[in-house]
Amino acid sequence: MLTAAVAARSPPPQAAFPSEEPLFHSARSAVRFAVTRAGVPARPLMATMADKTCTGRDLYGMDATAQAGMILGMVRTLGQLQLALLIAGTAQRTVPCYCKRACCSGHMANSAWREALLEISEFAYNKKVVRADSGLRIALLVKIYGGGIVTYKRIAEELKWDVDAVSRHHHAMHLWLMGKRGMTRAEGTEGVDPSAWAAAETLLRDAGIVG
Repeated sequence: MLTAAVAARSPPPQAAFPSEEPLFHSARSAVRFAVTRAGVPARPLMATMADKTCTGRDLYGMDATAQAGMILGMVRTLGQLQLALLIAGTAQRTVPCYCKRACCSGHMANSAWREALLEISEFAYNKKVVRADSGLRIALLVKIYGGGIVTYKRIAEELKWDVDAVSRHHHAMHLWLMGKRGMTRAEGTEGVDPSAWAAAETLLRDAGIVG
């Protein structure tokens, strides 16, 4: 399941400022703001209230946190896979750490991003997209969503897989997620990722959060 900070106890879906101009220009910017805000560990109250996050209109401290929770509550209604896809595409791989311990680097792994990949991995397995072990499925998702350079050769060496097999599984995973363009619309295939973003765009625009 996705981390409680992102997926649980979200307020009922409704627009926070229905009488004012939309806060965001796109669903991606709205979800990125919400996921980033929700993924930040708790800080002292005064520091949270003094924080300023700029969007289409400035949001401060507790208002920003409330808005983030509302956006996540709305996109959560799209479904568990859709929520995981939106988080995977926008969440940071690491988040700030405020423990101030001598051994702390100031950052820690973002559990929301990792758990989103695990969720997508399980869907891919259950839908028979990629029936390989979870280690390979996660490695493929990191390659697709991680933004870093992860080669087939490196995955194959680290997980003891054949390079050609890694390539085939990656193709199947990528096709399911992102779809394929065709010469005509009928020849193309819509992936679950762009489908989730299209649904989020419609949902947030109808609510007046995106415009």
